[in-house]
Amino acid sequence: MRRLFPKRILTRCRRSKPFVGKKGNHNIGQYNAHLLSGIVKCPQCGAPMYIGMTKWTNQDGTERRTESYVCSYATKHRGTSVCRRNGVVASQVEDEVMEYTRKIVRNPQFIKDLQEKVMAAVDMTEVENDITAYKSSNPLYSAAVTAWNRILTALPRMTSMQNAAARI
Repeated sequence: MRRLFPKRILTRCRRSKPFVGKKGNHNIGQYNAHLLSGIVKCPQCGAPMYIGMTKWTNQDGTERRTESYVCSYATKHRGTSVCRRNGVVASQVEDEVMEYTRKIVRNPQFIKDLQEKVMAAVDMTEVENDITAYKSSNPLYSAAVTAWNRILTALPRMTSMQNAAARI
C-alpha cells in the first residue's frame, strides 16, 4: 500500500501535535495568581475574577503595568452580551479586604465566638473512649504499663543505693 505522506513528515507532525493541538487560551487565570484570584466574584454574572495585566511603555522608555481583577467569563468569551470585563484595581481590592480582616480579628466578640466554635468542633470524648477501649482490650499494653510503673518506682531506690555504694 502506498502512503499519502512520507514517513518522516508523519513523525514530525506527531511530535508537534501536543504543542499545536490545543484550542483556546488555557493560560487565563493560571499565571500571576494573587491573594483573591478565584475568590472575588464578578458583580454582573457571578463568575470568578482573576488577575489581568495591562503593560505599556511611556515615552521616556519606562515600562509600566497595572494589575486588576477581571471577569474570567468575559475574558474567555470575548464579544458576548452576557458580561463585560468589569476590571477592579487589584491593590485597592486587596487593601480593602485586609483592612476588613483586621477589623474582624480585633473584635473581641469574634475571638470569643471563634474559640467556642473550635472547642465545639474538637470533641475529645470519642477519642478518649477509643483509647480506654484499646487499653482494656490489649493485654500487652497493660503489661507494658505495669512494667514501666515498676521501673519508675524503683528508680529512686536504685539511685540512692548507687549513691550509698559510691560513698563507700
